[in-house]
Amino acid sequence: MTTRSFILGTAGHIDHGKSSLVRALTEIDPDRLPEEKKRGMTIELGFAHMTLDSADCKYEIGVVDVPGHADFIKNMVAGAAAIDGVMLVVAADDGWMPQTEEHLQILEYLGTTRAVIALTKVDLSDDPEFVAEMVRDDLSNSRFTNAPIIPVSSITGQGLDELRTALVDMIAAAPENQDSGKPRLPVDRAFSPKGVGTVVTGTLTGGALHAPGEVLLTPAGVKGNVRQLQNHSQKVTTAQPSTRTAANLSDIPLATTGKPGAERGQTLTLPRFDATSNTIDVVISRSDREHAATGGGVRLAHLKHVQVHHAGAMQRARLVLDVSVQRQIDLGQSAIAQLRFEELIHAFAGDRFLIRDGSQRHTIAGGIILNPFGNRRWFHKAEYQQMLTSRHKACATGIISPEEMVRSLIRHDRIIADRKVLDYAPYSDQELTAAIDQLVTDGVVMKSTDRLIDREWWDQVAGKALDEVREFHTAKPELAGMPVLKLQKALGRAAADDRIFHALLDHLESVGIVRSATIVRHKEHQPSLPESLRSAHQTILSALDANPLDPPTKKQLATDTKGEKVLRFMIQNDELIDLDEKSVISPDGLARIRQAVIAHINEHGPSRASDLKTAAGISRKIMMPALEHLDAEGTTIRDGDFRTLGK
Repeated sequence: MTTRSFILGTAGHIDHGKSSLVRALTEIDPDRLPEEKKRGMTIELGFAHMTLDSADCKYEIGVVDVPGHADFIKNMVAGAAAIDGVMLVVAADDGWMPQTEEHLQILEYLGTTRAVIALTKVDLSDDPEFVAEMVRDDLSNSRFTNAPIIPVSSITGQGLDELRTALVDMIAAAPENQDSGKPRLPVDRAFSPKGVGTVVTGTLTGGALHAPGEVLLTPAGVKGNVRQLQNHSQKVTTAQPSTRTAANLSDIPLATTGKPGAERGQTLTLPRFDATSNTIDVVISRSDREHAATGGGVRLAHLKHVQVHHAGAMQRARLVLDVSVQRQIDLGQSAIAQLRFEELIHAFAGDRFLIRDGSQRHTIAGGIILNPFGNRRWFHKAEYQQMLTSRHKACATGIISPEEMVRSLIRHDRIIADRKVLDYAPYSDQELTAAIDQLVTDGVVMKSTDRLIDREWWDQVAGKALDEVREFHTAKPELAGMPVLKLQKALGRAAADDRIFHALLDHLESVGIVRSATIVRHKEHQPSLPESLRSAHQTILSALDANPLDPPTKKQLATDTKGEKVLRFMIQNDELIDLDEKSVISPDGLARIRQAVIAHINEHGPSRASDLKTAAGISRKIMMPALEHLDAEGTTIRDGDFRTLGK
């Protein structure tokens, strides 16, 4: 027989019998606080556990009992944030009430899709069947329209077996929670029993936690270790996803004024997932179920301050909309938006959240995180909006797939140089790798060393770079190549980022572009003079041929702009030897000087410059820079006033 874990939440109006029903099902009283006992109402989250069996599976069910009073909605949201399914409680003697409606909408906003409706206190109702019909009407136009309605009584036990069967059917139909290797434990309780140290509890999602093991409390940024783990009061070495988990921590204190530590709203995870943000990109939706308890008349407009409930935390944020599209979100509408927080938040793409008004009186909307690391400066740019719209469309058909997560990011960023940016998606490393490999196969992504590159964009930029280099060769064939910085400027925004530009240069080498420190050229390019400069070229050649051992100076050879261009060309292409700032000589002329120097030293031994000048039959203005050139190439070696032959 297999075993599955499941987190079941309760929901419903105050005094509709949620806690009594949990006691009847589990024999555990979820109301643990003295104040709750005194007032006869749930104030904080309560927890219980039960085991239900089917023919082939044992279900270990963690129950999260939430408060129903309007004053404690924030506690209800903290408990409902990570449940797998819900037991929505409606009292048969009271019917559908304001907090029933608000809890229903909260569950829908948080993405809960599985529910069983417990019609409690049927022993106090004159006509429970009629109440059930009314409840069915109230469930219309919701995700729970067809949820089973089970009449029960916690006092007499009526319907409890049928309720257990309905719960088993709901859980059996639900997909199993996967271990993505990204555990997150949103802390809903933190305390420090004497002699034990810090203990935190929460509903574990995303992956397994191990004891002992290193952990991080975020966004506080406090690292520590897990000493011990418990599931339902039983010690375990590994806590699995979808279980109520308690972790005994070392090196992590309870939070105090001015000192970060364990408290509700923090998340326990692995040190690898340490990135936080104060800006997230989201899609926000409002239900079209107008009701006074759910803020139907509250405006949700651009720049409004709201309270955001996410993973057990409640934080103040400012709502920013793309005002070119809409300035507010009305009932039944959705919109891409940015939430700008006053404090840091730890979130993953695909996470659900809830929005309430600043006074905490109304639940206004809910949403899904599209990008946990929003950019405030880019939000209104078309390319950025395109990325968010792509993810929004994916959300309309379910969750954002790993392929869409990679595709949309690479369409915007063009190059992903660090895959860590993909860590904050609800998928395992294996799923993301498979998605990347599929996108490579589909021609959407290309891999280059440690980078992922948008293939279509890359081909366009590489093609433009090739065209720019070829056009430069055509316009200035006399030059050896195009200056690297000139190419980067010609490519504009596509190459403005140096890391992208240098990656592009690496790629261009594979398609025939050769680069040096300062220029790039096509490998087949051979510098040549255009027709307009050929007569000047011939004039310089003739002047050099007339007296190769006593050539004219640079100024004499290049008397105008054309002559200067030709002279540079001849030096760069080894038609001339550049001796110094004033003098050039032809390769033939230098060869004659070299031959005369070698012959003289072979015959006479170490020689002075004046002796070598006489032997070569040239002037001092040419001999001295020529000898320095011969020294540099190793033909001669200078020792004081004398020169000998090099090796």
